[in-house]
Amino acid sequence: MEASTGKLDNFPFIGTALIAPIDAIAVPAEPAYVIRGDAEALETAHHFAAQIGPSAAARDRDRTLPFAEIEAFSQSGLGAIIVPRVYGGTEVSAATLAEVFAIIAAADASIGQIPQNHTAFLELLRYARNEPQR
Repeated sequence: MEASTGKLDNFPFIGTALIAPIDAIAVPAEPAYVIRGDAEALETAHHFAAQIGPSAAARDRDRTLPFAEIEAFSQSGLGAIIVPRVYGGTEVSAATLAEVFAIIAAADASIGQIPQNHTAFLELLRYARNEPQR
């Protein structure tokens, strides 16, 4: 099994659940960049979209999982733009967050869905009952 290809055909299924090989989950060598504000979040989203857009159709056609693209998204700092400032995040406005989603989805609709799910989980943590859970 070649995890590095990112092809969906290389992953075993149990029922309908996708099981990724352990070597497909890597720890980044460097911590993710911290975006400093709404304007930088939008600029970063445009830059990321320019990187992923040209290969979007090929990824869909070839059923290639976007491991490298999601890693680039995370490392760019876009994955933490709703983290509250008190926890070291950017805490962008809801309007900026929606625009970031639109920018990414316009470049690659499939990848554009992933940060939306990620954001939902971050919001659950933001409103957790107690501080240790946050």
